[in-house]
Amino acid sequence: TTGKPIANTYGALDVYSGTLQIDSAWFTTDASGVYTATFGSPIDQDVALRYRIAAYATQFYDRKPLLGQATLVPLKSGPSTLTTRLLPRYTLVNTLLDDAAGQPITNTSGLLSAYIGTTVVESHWFSTDASGVYTTTFDVPLNQDVQLEYSRVAGHARQFYDRAFTLAQATPLA
Repeated sequence: TTGKPIANTYGALDVYSGTLQIDSAWFTTDASGVYTATFGSPIDQDVALRYRIAAYATQFYDRKPLLGQATLVPLKSGPSTLTTRLLPRYTLVNTLLDDAAGQPITNTSGLLSAYIGTTVVESHWFSTDASGVYTTTFDVPLNQDVQLEYSRVAGHARQFYDRAFTLAQATPLA
């Protein structure tokens, strides 16, 4: 991350009380990264705030990808001033190899799923090129240990990036 303000962009701010989304507001940042979000009804409680901004991972106020991990923020009637730091989307460029042959798995497709703990946080279809390379971009921040699962790859069993066959056996990536 650059530490610089996210200037002149738009996004949405979703407000959660427990597991229930209670409000949402669109906003546009100014040149200094400052914005005002106005909600449909007064909010006077501790809430989780989820940010959805172009070029940034969908995440909560404290850079957490999951609602159950989010730190609650006290909002009161009237202005609430916060400083939020967001993580950009994570792009993975990977070469898929056939372990037995030692060769790239070329011109094929499959499904890549990212787990945090036992929760699938995101899944993407991918296609390898003639060199066995694929690129995918995640919409959630991968700022903690994840396990990557490959499935639906023709001729290959469902498995994790480290060749484990179960989530419990898979080694997390830091």
